[in-house]
Amino acid sequence: MPFLWEAGADLNTLDSPEATTALQYLVDLTKERLLSIDALNWTQQDAMTQWTAGKAAMCINGPWNLPAARSNAKFNWDVVPLPRGKQEASILGGENWAITVTSQHQAEAWEFIKWTQDQSVLKEYLLGNGTLPSRTDLGKDSAFIQDPKQAVFVKALVTAKPRAYGPNYPKISNYVQQAFQAAISGQKSASTALQAASQSVKPLLPS
Repeated sequence: MPFLWEAGADLNTLDSPEATTALQYLVDLTKERLLSIDALNWTQQDAMTQWTAGKAAMCINGPWNLPAARSNAKFNWDVVPLPRGKQEASILGGENWAITVTSQHQAEAWEFIKWTQDQSVLKEYLLGNGTLPSRTDLGKDSAFIQDPKQAVFVKALVTAKPRAYGPNYPKISNYVQQAFQAAISGQKSASTALQAASQSVKPLLPS
């Protein structure tokens, strides 16, 4: 998703030249043996393991793996933002608060959620949990940027976006993943794979 956004495309424009450029970039990295074809079968943890073992020069990952990097990487390393395309981009993960429609305590639940987002409460929770703030004002707090490696991730929060594509996102993600697999493995061109994905994805996007 970040590569798609950086190219100036999105899920509603998977059939655009910009989207093709984003996927072709990864295809070319694979053809040039700069991205392992085995990565198609890796989990995020597998990628981290390859990197800390010295079998990969770089690893795209998140701040939650900084402790593992410090413990397991027996070499000098640093953190850099993703390469910039037409614009900077990164992706937001984490959890979401929700109040169910069947709840008998919706007002109380809402008050609780508001309390959790109070700056002092949220800061204590985030530092204890080892996660980053979703509030830009809190992101400026020295507690989150005093570590220069973590500060790179905090800075990326300014342009990071969530995968806010509605309740059909699991299905959408599957179609995008199929296009990714087909192009990287050489079964289809990047353009053809994304054209097919676009036809399946567009009806599932929020109107």
